[in-house]
Amino acid sequence: VVKKVALTAAIPALAFALTVLGTELAGASEETPVASFQGKVSLDGENVAVGTTVSAWVRGVKVVETSTFDLDGDSVYALDIPRDDPSTDSIEGARDDELVMFQIEEYVASQADVWRQGTSNFADLSSDTPPVSIAGNDR
Repeated sequence: VVKKVALTAAIPALAFALTVLGTELAGASEETPVASFQGKVSLDGENVAVGTTVSAWVRGVKVVETSTFDLDGDSVYALDIPRDDPSTDSIEGARDDELVMFQIEEYVASQADVWRQGTSNFADLSSDTPPVSIAGNDR
């Protein structure tokens, strides 16, 4: 009798928990208006340091940035670029088939890609840094 009472008392609490969890899971399964980009990152043919900034640019506006991390000895990045909100004048993201340019710190990456909602894109990014001159050292 005690076990039956304890189980009967637990059923409403369990039903409530499943309802809340089910609502959260349903919200998480809705289509998210982003396009994901990930890949390796290099400058002058070499891995960049962990923590190097990689940013995504749309129509000349930086829409998102991240920091690189190490994955099996490679410098890599992962970015979720949001969809632009057409109800505002601001550029918060990209539109379907819009060009996305990337920067590694202050260097423009040689690669660009096209934004399409819901896609996962592998794009290795690279750039060359200009040579450094030491002015006034002509001895």
